[in-house]
Amino acid sequence: MSIAAFTIIEVLVAMAVLAMLLIILVQMFGITGKLTSSGQKRMDSERAGREALGILGDDLKKMIVRPYADLDVVLASRSGNDRMFFYAQVPGFSTGSNAVCPISLVGHRINSRWQLERLSKGLRWSGVGESPVFLALNGSTNASPGSTLPGAWPSEIGTAPDYEGTSADYQVSSGEVFRLEFCLMGQDGRFFLPPATWRAWEDDDADGTPNLKEIKAVVVAIAVLDAKSRLLVRDMGTLAAALPDPTAAQLGSTPPELMASAWKKALESSGFAATAGVPPQVAANIRVYQSIFVLNDP
Repeated sequence: MSIAAFTIIEVLVAMAVLAMLLIILVQMFGITGKLTSSGQKRMDSERAGREALGILGDDLKKMIVRPYADLDVVLASRSGNDRMFFYAQVPGFSTGSNAVCPISLVGHRINSRWQLERLSKGLRWSGVGESPVFLALNGSTNASPGSTLPGAWPSEIGTAPDYEGTSADYQVSSGEVFRLEFCLMGQDGRFFLPPATWRAWEDDDADGTPNLKEIKAVVVAIAVLDAKSRLLVRDMGTLAAALPDPTAAQLGSTPPELMASAWKKALESSGFAATAGVPPQVAANIRVYQSIFVLNDP
């Protein structure tokens, strides 16, 4: 009686087929892992973008715009990331006090670690020896230095044009946002950049410089990169610079080209990764978000 057995050739063929199946399974698991990781990064960026614009937008919507536009507002359109400071009806804590104040000095900027950070410093009401207080400007053209935002809050805001305030009261509002730009929309619907020397309170329409009452909305654009992708970036400054500042020509074109549109165009260009100094997979994970926030009617 003979016993059937596999030949060496049959065993080798079976092993080859099994090896091929294992390779296919490994590749499938690898692709699935990459898709899962990519999807998670996208979700992280979308969450970070929504939260950052939500916080920033809530502050802008509650900006205090009084009928005579007699409060200073700093909207610094810089080379690179912009910065903004204003009074808003949002809660904040005053220095040396545990009381929550209903009105605060609010600021938003990108810090040296390429994170979006927020300042919310509660104003202290009239009390002996408490300064600064809720200051109004003394005149349309000859404002007291102490009544301007940089004059009243030097450590929080700093000086023009960079406004490099060194206060420890800033808190990171988004570790994923690395780019912040804004432009203004006038009551007539046109988009433009804040003038280099802008007195937001000055009501002099003859010189073509808008005052705060002539601003209908602030358009804010942010760029987001998830935490894992950031680990692959050698120079965040080079990456941020690859997303261009808006120009007056772009904002004034027909139709207007706002920041998000210009950034998406840059991201879709074939040479973006090389210009930004990042791997292509990092460039693919950058997300851009933009919102228009209407200010309180004066």
